[in-house]
Amino acid sequence: MALSTGSRLGPYEILAPIGSGGMGVVYKARDTRLDRIVAIKVSNESFSKRFEREARAVAALNHTHICTLHDIGPDYLVMEYIDGEPVVSQTRPVPMAVPEALRIAIQIASALEAAHAKGILHRDLKPANILLTKSGVKLLDFGLAKIAEPATRSPDDTFTNSITAAGQILGTVQYMSPEQFQGHEADVRSDIFSFGLVLYEMLTGRRAFQAANQASLIAAVLKDDPPPVASLLPSTSPLLDRTVLKCLQKDPDRRWQSAADLRDELAWIATNVEREVSSVSRRSIFPWIATAATGAGAASLALWQWGKRTSGGPTEATRFLLSPPEGVRIARMFTRQSLALSPVGRRLAMIAGGEQRSMVWVHRLDSLSATPLPGTEGATMVFWSPDGAFIGFWEGGKLKKIPADGGTPLNICDLPAAWSATWSLNNRIVVHTAFPPDSVAISVQSGAVNKFKPLMWPKFLPSGKHLLYVNQDPTVKGLRAFAVEMSSGRETGLMRTDTQVTFTPDQPGGSLGYLLFGRNGTLQALRFDANRASTIGQPMPLAKDVPFFGGLGWSEFDTSADGALIFSTGSQDAQLTWLDRSGRDLGPVDASRDFFGFFRLSPDGKKVAADVFNFNQGSTDIWICDLSHATIERVTLEPGSASPVWSPDGTRIAYGRGFNEPLHLKTKPVDDSGGEIGFPAGSFQLPTDWSPDNRWIFYQNTGGEANAEIWVASVAQRKLMPLLQTPFDNSYAALSPNGEYLAFSANDTGRPEVYVQRFQGDDRPKLVGPRQRVSHNGGSGPRWRRDGKELFFLSLDRQVTVVPVQQGAGINFGFPVALFRLPTSYRSLAPSTVGYDVSNDGQRFLVPVRRAVGAPLQVVLNWQAGLRASNG
Repeated sequence: MALSTGSRLGPYEILAPIGSGGMGVVYKARDTRLDRIVAIKVSNESFSKRFEREARAVAALNHTHICTLHDIGPDYLVMEYIDGEPVVSQTRPVPMAVPEALRIAIQIASALEAAHAKGILHRDLKPANILLTKSGVKLLDFGLAKIAEPATRSPDDTFTNSITAAGQILGTVQYMSPEQFQGHEADVRSDIFSFGLVLYEMLTGRRAFQAANQASLIAAVLKDDPPPVASLLPSTSPLLDRTVLKCLQKDPDRRWQSAADLRDELAWIATNVEREVSSVSRRSIFPWIATAATGAGAASLALWQWGKRTSGGPTEATRFLLSPPEGVRIARMFTRQSLALSPVGRRLAMIAGGEQRSMVWVHRLDSLSATPLPGTEGATMVFWSPDGAFIGFWEGGKLKKIPADGGTPLNICDLPAAWSATWSLNNRIVVHTAFPPDSVAISVQSGAVNKFKPLMWPKFLPSGKHLLYVNQDPTVKGLRAFAVEMSSGRETGLMRTDTQVTFTPDQPGGSLGYLLFGRNGTLQALRFDANRASTIGQPMPLAKDVPFFGGLGWSEFDTSADGALIFSTGSQDAQLTWLDRSGRDLGPVDASRDFFGFFRLSPDGKKVAADVFNFNQGSTDIWICDLSHATIERVTLEPGSASPVWSPDGTRIAYGRGFNEPLHLKTKPVDDSGGEIGFPAGSFQLPTDWSPDNRWIFYQNTGGEANAEIWVASVAQRKLMPLLQTPFDNSYAALSPNGEYLAFSANDTGRPEVYVQRFQGDDRPKLVGPRQRVSHNGGSGPRWRRDGKELFFLSLDRQVTVVPVQQGAGINFGFPVALFRLPTSYRSLAPSTVGYDVSNDGQRFLVPVRRAVGAPLQVVLNWQAGLRASNG
C-alpha cells in the first residue's frame, strides 16, 4: 500500500515518494527522533526474503562510497538519504572527460572491493545504483546481493541450480554478465563485468551492447565483442582501453580477478593520464600560432598576435566579433551572470540556447565554434574555478560544477537562487542571491553555506585577500564599488558605477592593473592597486553604448587576467508575449518597452500593468498596456516603482516603491487622478495579490537577514500584519477567486514547493486548517484561474504546470500536469519571481520574451595597449 505524505512509519514521517521498483517503494522521510532526512525502502510482500538479504548485506558494510543502513523495520529498511544523480543519465548519454571518469571509476571499484572483502556480491551494478554526490560516489541498492561463492569454477560444472524459482532473471538485463544469462552462479567477476559496462558507457556515451529487443541483447552479450573504446575516442589511452575490454571478457577467468586489482590498475592509469594532460597543456599554450598561417580566420590571427605579448614582441590591441553558433542565442539572463571568461582568457563560458532549454556553452577564442556541455540544461548563471578546470553554474535550486571539457555535473550545495558568483584559490565560492537579497560563502569540498550581508557582483582579487563587490550607496544616489578585506571585514569605498566591476592586472598574478565598470552607458577603465585596494587617477572610456540596468548593476562584459575583454552592445528589449497551453507563441502584446519582470493582468483581462525599466534614471516605473489597442501609458512618476497588483474592481494598483532603499507599499488610481495611499515603511515590501473583498493586500516581506515572509496590509486601516512567519522562505501568495484559500510557495523541504491553506480574513487574518502541498517535485509562482477550477505554478525546470481544483465543503487537488516549458528567451529575475500571468479562461499565458538576438559579442585582446594608445 502506498504511503501518503505526512503519514508515519514508526518514528519516521513520510515526506515524498522518490522511486519504485519490483521490490518496493522508496520514500524520502524524516527521522523525528534525530531530526534528519532518511530514505525508507518499503518491501513488497513477495520480496521480503530479498529485503532481509539486502539488510544483512548493507549492515555488514561500512565504506565511504556505500550507502549506510540506519535502521530496519518489519517490512522496511531505513537508509542514508543520498542527494545525487546517476553516474550516467540515460536521457543524455554523453562521454565523460577521461580524468573525471577515472576518478569516479576508482571510487566504484573501491566500494566493490570493500563489499567483496565481506563476501558480498552486488549482482545489480548499473548507473541508476551509482549516484554522484558532493562527496563522491555512493553505491546503493544491494537488493540482489548474496554471499559470494569461490571465484573459481571447474570447467566440468554444469548449470544445476536455477537463479530463480520460475525462470526469472535477477538483475538488469543491460548490465548483466554472460554467466548470469547462462544460469551459472555469479561471483565477484560478475560484478566486474557489470562494472566494465558502466565504465564503457561513462567513457563513450553509449552502451557496450546495443540491440532492438531483449533477446537480441542477451545474444549480443553472449557472443559479440563491443567496439574498443579507442575506436570511438581515438585519444583514449591504450592502457585504459585494454582495462575496460578485460572487464568485458566472456570467460570470467580472463577478466580481472578482483576489484582490488582493478582499482590499482585504474589508479595507475589515472596518474599517467594526469601527467599526459599536463604535458599537452604546456606544449599547446598557444595552439592558434600554428593555425593563424592557414587562414583559420580573424579570431585565430588575433590570438596569434595576442600570443606575442608574452614573448617580448610588439604588443597591440586586437578586436574581432564572436557570434554564437547558427540557431543558438546567448540567453541573456537580465541580472544573472550569463557569460564569463576563463581565468586565462582563451575560453568563454556562456548561457545560450536555441529552441531547446538554455545550457552552458564553451567557446574557445581560437576556434570558430562553440561546444555545449550536456548536463547543464536550464542553467542560468555561470562562473569559473580559478584554475580553469571547472565551470560553476546554477540550475534548479542547486549550485553545481562541471569539468570545463565536459563530463558529469556535481552538486556543490542547495541554493534557492543565484545571480552571480566568484571562486577563490582556497576553494570557497561567494554567491550573491536574491529574494531575499543575501550573499553566501560556500565550501566547494563540504558544501557548507555561511550567510552574510548582500554583496552584489562579488569578484575575488588575485591574492584572494580582497573581494570586489557593488552595493547601493545613498551618498552617490546609485551603486558604488567596494573592496572588502576578507580577514578583517574592513571595507574601502571606490568609485560610483552602474554595473558590476572586474579587475585585470597588468601581468597575470600582479597587483597593479585596471578596474572595468560601466557608467552612463560607457564601459570605462580605472587604474587600481589591488594590494592597497585604492584607485589611481580618473576613469578612461573603452566602449560606448554598452547596455546595462543601472539600478541592479547588470551588464554583459568580462575580462581575464591575460588581457582579454569581451562585451555586448546588443539590445536587451523584451516583449510581453502570449503563449497557448502547448507553449505555442501567439505573438507579442507591445514592442515599445523593456519589461522588467513584474506584471499582472487586470481583473477583466483587458489590460496589463507592468514595471518598465528607464535606462536614463536606472530604475523602473509602472505602465499600463491596453491589450485591445496595444497602447501603453505611464502610471507612476516615482523612480523605483515595481510589482504592480490590481484592486478587484480594476480601478487601483498596489505596488512597491523604493529607489536606493527597500520597497514600501503604496496604492494609487490607474487613471492618475490622485489619491495615492502610502503604508507604513518597513522591510522590503513586494505586493503579490489583492483580496476579492478589497480588504487585504498580500505582500512579501523581506529585509536584512530575515527570510521572505507573507504579510497582509489592511486597505481600510493601512495596518500591516504578519500572516505566515517561519524560519523558511515563504513567498508570492495568491488568493483563490472566492477569497477562501491562499496558494503560496515555501522552501521548508529544502526547495520551493507550492502549498494551499484556508485563509480566514477577519479582523486578525490568519491561515487555518491543514496545509496541502500541491507541487510534487518543486514549484513556485502560483496563479489561479479566474473561476478557481485550476491552479498553475512553475516547476523548478521552468515548466508551466496545471493542477485541477475541486471546491465544495473543502478543496481537493488533482495531479500536477506540465503544460510546456518556458522558452529559452524567457526572462525572469529569479526562480521565485512570478514572471508569467494567466488569462481568465486559463487558455493563454503572458510571458516576457526577447525577440532580437542582438549584436555579436565584441572581443578585444590586449585591450590595455589600446587604452594606452588612445590616451597618449
